[in-house]
Amino acid sequence: MTVLVKRFASNDLSELWNELVSRGRIEAIFNRLRKWVVSALFASIIILLRHDVMEWLGTNEVSLFLSMLILALGSYFIRLRVSQKLHTSNQVVVGGLMGSVFCIFRYKTWNLLLLEAYESSLLLQLYVFLVASAYTLAFAAYVVLNWFRHDR
Repeated sequence: MTVLVKRFASNDLSELWNELVSRGRIEAIFNRLRKWVVSALFASIIILLRHDVMEWLGTNEVSLFLSMLILALGSYFIRLRVSQKLHTSNQVVVGGLMGSVFCIFRYKTWNLLLLEAYESSLLLQLYVFLVASAYTLAFAAYVVLNWFRHDR
């Protein structure tokens, strides 16, 4: 990368960009950054799409914007994973379908079996919050430790 920067130091920036794109280096860089982008999106969803946050904002534009952003970035990362030969198109389609089915199943199960109990019990709400917080922190620690291990 530094060789490219020195080589194009006196030339136009667009030539550097074209060189990076033509050799596939920019996609490799984006592929390495995907985990940070996905983590930021995950944190945004947790923070902004909570029901009480949406009531505070009094609008659904935030959820619409985030949904479109997630779809756009997800589509880009799908193409990137296939272009970098990390997955095949069939693997991406099956993963998307399985993820969608799991999300719908989880949503329906929560609404049918747990929502009423959750809304009626402050103790259960506290328990769910603490377990979810502990799981999120443990997952974040695991991911960060593995990023540094795999990036070497």
